[in-house]
Amino acid sequence: MKKIIVAGLVSTFALSVIQLSPVEASSSSKEIAKLKKEKATLQKQLTDAKKKTKKSESAYKTLQGKHTNLTKSYKSLDAKYKKLQLENAANQKKVKELSVGYRLLTSSKSLIADGVKLNGKYNDMESLLMLGKTAYVPLRLLADITGTPLKETTTSFEFGTPVFGTPLSTVHMSASSFNHVYRNEPIMVMGKLNNQNIVLEGYFKNEFATFSLDGNYKKLSGQLSLLTEEALSDNPNYIDYANPDDKTTIVFSDNNGKELGRYTIIFGADPVDFEINVTNVKGLRVTAEGLDTVSTVISPVLTK
Repeated sequence: MKKIIVAGLVSTFALSVIQLSPVEASSSSKEIAKLKKEKATLQKQLTDAKKKTKKSESAYKTLQGKHTNLTKSYKSLDAKYKKLQLENAANQKKVKELSVGYRLLTSSKSLIADGVKLNGKYNDMESLLMLGKTAYVPLRLLADITGTPLKETTTSFEFGTPVFGTPLSTVHMSASSFNHVYRNEPIMVMGKLNNQNIVLEGYFKNEFATFSLDGNYKKLSGQLSLLTEEALSDNPNYIDYANPDDKTTIVFSDNNGKELGRYTIIFGADPVDFEINVTNVKGLRVTAEGLDTVSTVISPVLTK
C-alpha cells in the first residue's frame, strides 16, 4: 500500500513539472515567432547580398573590358604620337635647312631686264628671292617684265599667248633623221620666252622629220629661226646652238614629195613667218637643207 502511494506521488510530481503554465507557453510562442522573423530577415538580407554581389561582379567585368580597350587605345595613340614626334623632328630639320638657304635679296640688289634696271620690288614687296645660289622671281613679275600674258584658271597658270589650234609639237612624229628633235623647250626668241616650239638639231644636209597629220588639218602657221639665244631648260648645255654665218633653208612637203613651202633662215636675222596649206596632207615632212645647223620651228599651230 505504501508503494502505491509513493508511485502516485511521483507521477503527480512529474506531471506538475512537465506541464507549463499558460503564461510560460505564450512567452515561448513569441520567442519562436521572433526567431522565425529574424530568420526570414536574415534570409532576405542574404538573398539581397547575393544579388548585389552578382551585380558587382557583372559591373567589374564590364569595367575590366573597358579598361582593356582603353589600354589598347592608349598604346595605339602612344605609337602614333611617337611617330608624329619623329615626323615633326624631321620637318623641323627641313625648315631649318630651308631657312638657311632661303632669303630675300636686299634692296641694293637690282634686277635688269632688256638693259632696264628694275627696283627689285613688286606691289611694294621684295620680289627677288634666293634659294641657295639660285635666284627666283614671281610669275606675275616675270610676265610683266617680259610682256608675256599670264592667266590663272581653276586648274592651272597659263603662261604665254594661248594657242588656238593644235600645236605641231603635240603631233606624232613618225620618222626623223635629225640628231635630236626637241619639243617645247623653254627658249628665248627675240628676248621673249617661248615654250611652244620644235628644235631640229642636225649635222648633215637634207635631214628631215615627218609628222602624222592624217589629213585632219588645213593650215600650218608659225615662225622659223636658227637657235641663237639661250635655252632655259634644267640642263641647257645638252642643246647645241647655231653659229655666226650659219644659214639653212627649211622645206615643207607632203607624203608624195610635193613642196608646200620653202623658207631661208639666217643667223642673227629676225624669225621668218610662214603659213602653208596642209589640206589632205597625211604625212608632213620638214627638211633642213643646210649643213650642221640648229633650226627652230617657233609656235607651229595646225588649224582645221
